[in-house]
Amino acid sequence: MTGKKINWLILLLVITALSFGQNKKITFDQTFRGGSPSLFNRTPRISGWLDDNNYLEQKSERSSGINQIISVNAQSGKLAVYLDYNRINSEFPEGIKLESAEVKDDFNNHFIIQNEGNYFYFDRNENTLKQLEGLSGEPVNLKFSPDFSKLAYTKNNDLYYYNIETGEEFRLTSDGSELILNGYASWVYYEEILGRSSQYAAFWWSPNSDRIAYLRFDDNPVPEFHITQFRGQHGKLESARYPKAGDPNPGVKIGIVQLNNGNTTWIHDNLSTDIYIAWPFWSPDGNTLLYQVMNRAQDQLQIFGYGIQSGKSLVLYSENQNSWVEFFENIIFLKNGKEILILSDKSGWKHILKVDLNSGKESYLTEGNWSVNDFALVNEDKEQIFFTAYKESSTDRDIYSVGLDGGEVTRISEISGTHSPNFSTAGTYFIDSYSNINTPTVINLMHIEKGLVRELGSRKSEIMDQYALPEIELTRIKTPDGYDLPVKITRPADFDESKKYPAVISIYGGPGAATVRNSYPMWLMSFFMAQNGIIFVEVDHRGSGHFGKEGMALMHRQLGKWEMEDYIFTAKWLQSLPYIIPDKIGITGGSYGGYVVAMALTYGSDFFTCGISDFPVTDWLLYDNVYTERYMDTPAENPEGYKAGSVLTHTEKYKGGLLIRHGTIDDNVHVQNTMWLIDKLQDENKSFELMIYPGSRHGFSFSKRTHSYQEEMNFWFKKLLNKDFTMDN
Repeated sequence: MTGKKINWLILLLVITALSFGQNKKITFDQTFRGGSPSLFNRTPRISGWLDDNNYLEQKSERSSGINQIISVNAQSGKLAVYLDYNRINSEFPEGIKLESAEVKDDFNNHFIIQNEGNYFYFDRNENTLKQLEGLSGEPVNLKFSPDFSKLAYTKNNDLYYYNIETGEEFRLTSDGSELILNGYASWVYYEEILGRSSQYAAFWWSPNSDRIAYLRFDDNPVPEFHITQFRGQHGKLESARYPKAGDPNPGVKIGIVQLNNGNTTWIHDNLSTDIYIAWPFWSPDGNTLLYQVMNRAQDQLQIFGYGIQSGKSLVLYSENQNSWVEFFENIIFLKNGKEILILSDKSGWKHILKVDLNSGKESYLTEGNWSVNDFALVNEDKEQIFFTAYKESSTDRDIYSVGLDGGEVTRISEISGTHSPNFSTAGTYFIDSYSNINTPTVINLMHIEKGLVRELGSRKSEIMDQYALPEIELTRIKTPDGYDLPVKITRPADFDESKKYPAVISIYGGPGAATVRNSYPMWLMSFFMAQNGIIFVEVDHRGSGHFGKEGMALMHRQLGKWEMEDYIFTAKWLQSLPYIIPDKIGITGGSYGGYVVAMALTYGSDFFTCGISDFPVTDWLLYDNVYTERYMDTPAENPEGYKAGSVLTHTEKYKGGLLIRHGTIDDNVHVQNTMWLIDKLQDENKSFELMIYPGSRHGFSFSKRTHSYQEEMNFWFKKLLNKDFTMDN
């Protein structure tokens, strides 16, 4: 009897310990400041493949001091040191560290290191360090030539190159100024066409390292916008050439400069401000440059081919759409040099299109009511294309293959979720990084025919199971006109359907910018809110991309309309759920999402209780013309659309509950947007909350970020839970 009592007692203690261990709550510090203990592991930092059998991985450990790049044999797992930072640094002069390289090639063989205004070139293969004595001033966007004998860059808006072997610097353009930009992008091109990852670089080496294609911008026609920085006794005025909706664009032309004589051939020199030129691609032999020209209305796109030998440009491909077209940011030349692969959505869904550059013949290699996401690898030797697509479900990104001439599409990934592959050079292996709503990111090494080789890492830490983490559900809700909107719902771990909960809808909402995916959260905010009794909801509308270009095109000339229709429908659906408090539905978003929130609290005020609008567009007259006119046309062409899509048009419906947050030096969505809105709300004697972040641009600077998170929790706790937020929650 006594022994049995002891056993039952031990069992009870074990069960109690397990129950307690699985009921920990995540803290504010863990959620928003990366505090310990972390629920997520660090995963391997894999930089790419050396060849078809060996990949590179960064190894860095503070405790041991290891700082290396290693090569790993895919089949055997055998490791070899490829680059040892500590060993190399020990051989360098004091102050020069390989890790601080301003630029390096993909295989970590060539590096440019800057130290106290001096530049050094390190060649890993030769194990040599050379000071680049002729490289003067402050070069921007240094780029190696393909043969690594030269560097191209801009200085003071002129294009230069530096010969690493001879130590000579050559100036290729001479008219650069504050308003004439050679090889350096005008702001609107950087933001909306070339992308922020370009860092303003607008030049491209030829494969033969003997020519550079570049864009020349004339910013004279573009209106100037002023941003005031308040730091310092007298502050500072920052100016930018920022074309707003309807404004003139910069003049742009594209040229090719020959390095041997410094002469530029202008291959498209129409300086009209009503065209866009971008995204050039060199043919593998360097004899042809493809470049793209789009009209101001952004409904016509042409791909030109300029022949180096012929000196002529010919139209090789044209695309017209009733809504809008977009630049091809990836054009793949096939080995024969006569065909290219592009991703076109002109059919209503984005698919792989093969174009014969001689005949103009077009062949779809994939088709159907689903969208290709991107190319992963083109293996011409095996006549196979690997790609990612949203085929099984618009919320799942899987890996597929198709023949070079089309045919059957084969699914390669087997686990439902969101996959990101990195293929070896010939496609024998690939590294698959994936997650789903139940599984934090897992990284697997896969053989294309034999399947899993081994797991390389997982973000799920050993302590994650100790926490009472919320449950995530991925579902669909059907609109009255037949759109199955994807919804992701995060509920508390102790969710009880007989209880009542407030809800917050988190959105972005821009055209083609879906956010609802079958993936695990990359950070813990949704978990933290659910843990504190707030249902966290993510939803995408019909124009978000889940329904192809067909769905996106509905937004043409009427931004704000379908977003509001579908988000109001979502709010009604939430109100119908027995466990949702109908008059406690909040909404949050930033940038375009901030615009949607402001519309929800004005146009949709009957359905949303409160909202946080971060750095919002409030009137499309105030945003840049490339983005705005793509969807809305110009204000002169679409005055009613601009009026209906302005938050200011709907402020009479505003009932309260809005918090607006904006950085004072936001160079993307100017704080002017917020000022216009609060000016009108004040004139109408409406109450709102405002939080200004001095010195923050588009988003909140690191020093302000913790404050923004704390204020966000304060807002939700007061508005939805009727209590104050403390760090102990």
